[in-house]
Amino acid sequence: MARLLKRLRILDKVNFVVPIMLNSRKIQVPIINGIGYENLSMSEMWMMPVLENLLAKKGGTFVDIGVNIGQTLIKAECVQPNLDYIGFEPNPICVFYSMELAKKNNFKNCNIVSVGVSNHDQVVELKFFQANVVDTCATIVENLRPNMEITQRHLVPVFSLESLRGLIKTDQISVIKIDVEGAELEIIESLRTIILESRPTILIEILPVYSLENKMRKERQDRFESIMSDLDYVVVRVLKNADGSLNRLQTIEQIGIHSNLRLCDYIFHPRESNHLFDSSR
Repeated sequence: MARLLKRLRILDKVNFVVPIMLNSRKIQVPIINGIGYENLSMSEMWMMPVLENLLAKKGGTFVDIGVNIGQTLIKAECVQPNLDYIGFEPNPICVFYSMELAKKNNFKNCNIVSVGVSNHDQVVELKFFQANVVDTCATIVENLRPNMEITQRHLVPVFSLESLRGLIKTDQISVIKIDVEGAELEIIESLRTIILESRPTILIEILPVYSLENKMRKERQDRFESIMSDLDYVVVRVLKNADGSLNRLQTIEQIGIHSNLRLCDYIFHPRESNHLFDSSR
């Protein structure tokens, strides 16, 4: 029915809930003014076995930086129901939707904070490149995509995680997921002290540099990798099958320069926790 409504271009005129099965668990997916449709055909399924491995071996708080419409929230809850979850998202429309998703499914211990994470407390522009109000490409980074037209600009608050310490037991963080369209450097700078305290595993998307001519991306990537090296973290690249499922994990020395959007997902884990996470599979 949802596909038919989309083809008829009236999906954004009706609100309803569609049940899906994921990891043997029924999830109620709300469709609100067309928002949530993407959750009916879940992407990035490589994350399911990775989370199952991590959350089974290392308890604690799951921090989701860049919630969007709850794609990671759904996967995490299907792997470990009622886990201690806190998400940060600067787009208020995404926050509203994700809170409805949590409510419809009675996700316990789930909190979503309507702010972005950065290395300073300030109000910044969230720039969109699509008409979609939950655009997954939206970014707070200036000139990240200089050749793409910005379709919308919204002012949103961002805070350092040091300023948000009261919301999280920072010494009990087990996993941090970061998907922030180029702003990962500021987040890692904000997280440095917390990483030293908690030594969490970090799942992160890092967009390609493409070429040496893209000096801004290359400099930011180099600074990010330098921080993670100083923190004594190992980098693992997620290799995927054509359908987005996990193929294998590859320990690498550095991210390097590439243009393959299928090679953008990484796992950084503390060197001392190799026994918790086998990166050779």
